[in-house]
Amino acid sequence: MICIGREALRSLLARRGVAFQRTKTWKESSDPDCEAKLDRIEEVLDRFPDRVFAFDEFGPLGIRPTAGSRWAQRKHPDRMPAAYHRTQEVRYFHGCYSVDDDRLWGVNRRKKGAVKTLAALKSVLAARPDGAPIYVIMDNLSAHKGADIWRWAMKRKVELCFTPTYASWANPIEAHFGPLRQFTIANSNYPNHTVQTRASTPTCGGATPTPATRASWPANTRNAPASAARKASAGADVPSKLQRDSPSRRVRSSL
Repeated sequence: MICIGREALRSLLARRGVAFQRTKTWKESSDPDCEAKLDRIEEVLDRFPDRVFAFDEFGPLGIRPTAGSRWAQRKHPDRMPAAYHRTQEVRYFHGCYSVDDDRLWGVNRRKKGAVKTLAALKSVLAARPDGAPIYVIMDNLSAHKGADIWRWAMKRKVELCFTPTYASWANPIEAHFGPLRQFTIANSNYPNHTVQTRASTPTCGGATPTPATRASWPANTRNAPASAARKASAGADVPSKLQRDSPSRRVRSSL
């Protein structure tokens, strides 16, 4: 029997480039036009980057405490009350992304639908009002393929580039939804959708996104742990707002 110490094992694994990691799942696209769609997306990204936009929905966004991570004093983590039920309706962020400008904008809406998709596409067209062709990458959701959308797109030289089934990673906007969740949804306790929307989204229509500002609410003395309750009852200062800067660098998706 061979005995080896923990440090020796760690050094051996490090030299071999082996680490304990989470497994990841993947699913192959069953779309018969998968290669053609991916080729077209790659072509427009390479040839017309200043004319390419991406669109997708992000959600559902509910109103309830959401755990996350933040800086805090050692052994004194921030806490928030647990809630497993949504007491208000959900919202969906309808986001638009300009590949060349590296700019994300959008608006929260109650439901998905063709009318909401068309409104987002009109905001994309407003960003390039010169009449030249533009290209919008989006997934195959039925709300993205309404008859009114097709007629509007054909009339205004807007080509809709759909991603293959089970290949949403081909949409450049997907790379930005992770930071959006991390900096505006995680570690939050919004009282209502109005505050959530102001904190996380600019207005869909070409407005320049601003750093997300999230409200930070005083500890609930009935539900919070004893340490937090004592701090709140003692009149300790609790910041009224928590400023979270958007990531300074955005990772651009590549096919």
